[in-house]
Amino acid sequence: MQAKSCPSCILILGGYPKQKLWHDLNWDVVRLTRFYASGNNMGMVLERNFWQRFMECGKEYCTIDDYNWDWTLQHMHLKCFPEQLRILKPDAPRVWHVGNCGTHTKQKWKCRRARITESIRNLDTQLANNQANLFLESLRMVSTLKSPLPVTPNTFGGWGDPRDHNMCLAILRDG
Repeated sequence: MQAKSCPSCILILGGYPKQKLWHDLNWDVVRLTRFYASGNNMGMVLERNFWQRFMECGKEYCTIDDYNWDWTLQHMHLKCFPEQLRILKPDAPRVWHVGNCGTHTKQKWKCRRARITESIRNLDTQLANNQANLFLESLRMVSTLKSPLPVTPNTFGGWGDPRDHNMCLAILRDG
């Protein structure tokens, strides 16, 4: 589907579906839409041509003062890519986020090992119950390119040290 419908798109296999019940997911729908960092940052598949364009703009990526790699990509693409980044993303993700720990939660109980183990077991059960939906023979593409995107926020900071910039540039140069 990607090669025919949108060869320059990033394929996003992960997501944060609003439907908590798996039987409510549209397993056969793939959305053609624009990249937005907060909802399209998991399970990314990059084509070589995207990676080459990204590398050409590596200095911009490495020096944006934002500790979040996904928001950095959001800011970089607005400056470096002539067109809006487009993505293909299934309504029902094929990559899942199983934890809810760290910086973005104040609920420490979600970080307990038993809670994470429970999330993984639940995911395993749901995958087993939906095995037939994971690799469908045909998919429907729905375009939401005309839907407005939220405004890109200012950078979040935390990446202003020149040593971070130099390390990032070295990784891009040597990788």
